[in-house]
Amino acid sequence: MLAIEYARVFARSGWVDEVTRVTPPTPIAYSPYLCTPFAQAKTLFMVAPDDEMVHANYDVARQAYDLIPTQKRWYDIRDGHFGLLYHPGERFEEAARVQSAFLRANLDA
Repeated sequence: MLAIEYARVFARSGWVDEVTRVTPPTPIAYSPYLCTPFAQAKTLFMVAPDDEMVHANYDVARQAYDLIPTQKRWYDIRDGHFGLLYHPGERFEEAARVQSAFLRANLDA
């Protein structure tokens, strides 16, 4: 799928890609391997083995996941990073089902 097609999907979905990443000045560069052993929140990693995003590295995600000391769940999902955009669709429904089950099971409500 071409980038222009992705843009059309984003426009219809109403989804906004906004992220704020704060990188404080430290003597050591950021590394997921240094941060994840300090995670305290229950964590769901939904990872696409064939993710087409440049920095979405399956092996790095797995190694970081293995370092998390708290309750966690790993879930492989097919069709890459953007397979989840197609609503309605089988992969979108799968992702929503897994995520909502994780939240219901792990949020104190």
